Amino acid sequence: MEPSCTSGLWWVALVLVVTTTRVNAQGLEVCYNGLGCFSNAAPFFSAQRPLSLLPQSPADVGTTFGLFTRENPTTGKRETLLAERDDLLENSTFNERKKTKFIIHGFQSNGHTSWVYDLTDELLIEGDYNVIVVDWKDGASRSYTQAAANTRVVAAETERLIRYLNNRTRADWTQMHIIGHSLGAHTAGYVGHRLGSLGRITGLDPAEPLFENSDPLVRIDPTDAAFVDIIHTDGSSILTVGFGLDQPVGDVDFYPEGGARQPGCGTESIPSKIFSDGFQGEKLCSAKGALSCSHSRAIELFTESINSPCQFTAYPCSR
Repeated sequence: MEPSCTSGLWWVALVLVVTTTRVNAQGLEVCYNGLGCFSNAAPFFSAQRPLSLLPQSPADVGTTFGLFTRENPTTGKRETLLAERDDLLENSTFNERKKTKFIIHGFQSNGHTSWVYDLTDELLIEGDYNVIVVDWKDGASRSYTQAAANTRVVAAETERLIRYLNNRTRADWTQMHIIGHSLGAHTAGYVGHRLGSLGRITGLDPAEPLFENSDPLVRIDPTDAAFVDIIHTDGSSILTVGFGLDQPVGDVDFYPEGGARQPGCGTESIPSKIFSDGFQGEKLCSAKGALSCSHSRAIELFTESINSPCQFTAYPCSR
């Protein structure tokens, strides 16, 4: 089910062009109309991020926002929301009196994948929410390093939409909850940092490469929302094909099965050449099934926890 594009949507995309690209004392900086400026200077360029790139333009990243509610569930047609498009908002089922949940996918994924629909369904069963799916499939399909940089534009566009909803409807972002997987978790962190008082972020196995042990401004951290909860399921070293952070980065961090290899996922060893050339996405796709098993388990666990009659249990541990 693909979203339709109208001439109005294309017009909005074309307006968001590069304002300027310049070199400052620290590095390169690019500015986009309505979104602000982005620099690859420290802390975005560091020993942990030697391949730091600037985010691509909004038109290249292609972020869209799909709204689902109990009146417009996933079995129906998603409704499109855009900042400053009053007509789309007025014709949607968005209700400012309801709490709002955002879902943000990660690298090489999109807003139409099955887990996004499964998670949306479970949320709408559990509560009468506005569920907004952030789809940035174009920006996520680049090399890993470029996709990681593109998360900053996705976050700026998400923040812009949230502020627009607040201005038009008084929807309270202190009551909003963003759920992000992999690079989507760090994207959620950027949104929370920009807003300053987001209600909650759930990070589903936040991505490790370029983020492990990085500055808190670069990655998700406990200051990004009033409550930040993290599920770690693929925290092995990237050298042994672990894609998730191992370090605690939330108010509460859960480590199912120790937070590394998950039951049933095996311990396949992938040749290091897969990770050459800046983590090119097309190389990873050929081994996607084997690589994503533990990394995706965080999604499955969180989705199951929403309405499961079985209460998950945990105990304190030291990391």
